[in-house]
Amino acid sequence: MSERYVLLVRPANVYGVYNYPPLGLILIGTALAEEGYKIEIMTHEDESSFESDLVKKARGAFAVGITATTAEIQDGIRLARALRNSFDRKLPLIWGGWHTTLFPEQMGVSMLVDYAVTGDGESSALLVAQHILQGDDLSGMKVVRSPNCDLDKLALPRYDLLANIESYITRPLTDKFQEYYQGALRWLPYESSRGCPHDCAFCINVVADNRKYRCKDAQKVAMELSGLVSKYDLTHVKFIDDNFFVQVDRVRQIFEERARLGLRFTWDAECRVDYFRDGFVDEKLLRFLKRQGLVQLTLGVESGSVASLERMRKGIHPEQAENAVELCVKQDIVTRCSFILDIPGDTREDILETTRFINQIRRFPKVVCGVHTYRPYPRSKLCEDLIRQGLFYQPSTLEGWENESCVRQYTDTTVERTWQTNFRLSSRVSFYQSLESAFWLKAHQLTNPVARLVNQIFIALARFRNRNQIYAFPLDRGLYILFRDYCTRRCVRHRGT
Repeated sequence: MSERYVLLVRPANVYGVYNYPPLGLILIGTALAEEGYKIEIMTHEDESSFESDLVKKARGAFAVGITATTAEIQDGIRLARALRNSFDRKLPLIWGGWHTTLFPEQMGVSMLVDYAVTGDGESSALLVAQHILQGDDLSGMKVVRSPNCDLDKLALPRYDLLANIESYITRPLTDKFQEYYQGALRWLPYESSRGCPHDCAFCINVVADNRKYRCKDAQKVAMELSGLVSKYDLTHVKFIDDNFFVQVDRVRQIFEERARLGLRFTWDAECRVDYFRDGFVDEKLLRFLKRQGLVQLTLGVESGSVASLERMRKGIHPEQAENAVELCVKQDIVTRCSFILDIPGDTREDILETTRFINQIRRFPKVVCGVHTYRPYPRSKLCEDLIRQGLFYQPSTLEGWENESCVRQYTDTTVERTWQTNFRLSSRVSFYQSLESAFWLKAHQLTNPVARLVNQIFIALARFRNRNQIYAFPLDRGLYILFRDYCTRRCVRHRGT
């Protein structure tokens, strides 16, 4: 066993989808590497021998860190159990990630957990590692939360701690803008800030104590982007901040620095629709950002129903969403609009009002609408209300999350839930509106010209249904799912060219 060798693990998720590298582990690994620890990151994707490989590598580690979202928790439990069976309590297991942050009490009493790291993982993981090396049990504490990090003091992320990072850099995104992209796409996710000050009832930032907005200095961001673009030969950067545009002057300064440094890359980010106003995210700023590489903004529109938006505590109005889309279109910026159907309290009319609004904004070019039925994010206000009303179930232990059907109740947009009174309508609207936006298969992903043609025919049928609000007899839905699954296996480009 090496005294300073730490093995970091991302488990498989129940959907088998791995579009992004494990940025959380990369950031924690970077912080540990800066202090002299040897770091290796393993991701469980398709390898049938992953469990045995993990146990083999763990023999040389003094600790193993496991991150997990709720969709990954089932495999995380299985891998932790395999490590326990092989090493008993001699190998400390440190858990982190969103699921740990949301359920620290469950993690703290599980025999599969030695330490549960919540909140910013960089400082907490380093604290735990130091105490393990010193033989200190942290005074019996299993749940560890350090103060929030000073983001300006963090080192440049070491993406190359992940041995197969190149496979992510060249992995096509499912984003609409790539259909118009010239040349090969080489991209990475990047985080310039943390936290969101808003109070949406469906969001986990509120319960995770992540409403305080913290950000890196604009000059630091620009210098980090310069280093990453140079080191990894990037052509695109995906900002994954909780809320990138909170300080709009900082955004402007970042891209003024980009211009001064002569950097050449495209980028995309998320933005609230009520930020599109004079003196904030206005036409002048968008024109400047477009010149500085902005190709796409993701907008959390959520609903075309005022009543639904109020239940979500979203704090926006559909008119603001339409204004945001129009301003983006004027600058030839692709807009990805997300919508949630069938939240608790939604009526049939709320759902139809939303689909009418989606049809309305589709008159603009380069608009993508991703539409899903409501997934209850664990511990969010809407989810907690459902549990109190006896309409939803939450496991009381970590091991209780090993039930895949339970995990899917929280994470799968296609399953019916007890409170949904209009599931047949909402699931069909969700499917056909997403299909019209080529949500699952876009032209740039399909290598076969016949498959591209068939995909376009299905999209045209979906467009007809949506415009006329005809959602009965969805025979084409079943056919498309068969076609989609076949294409995913046979003629979808999974790597860059």
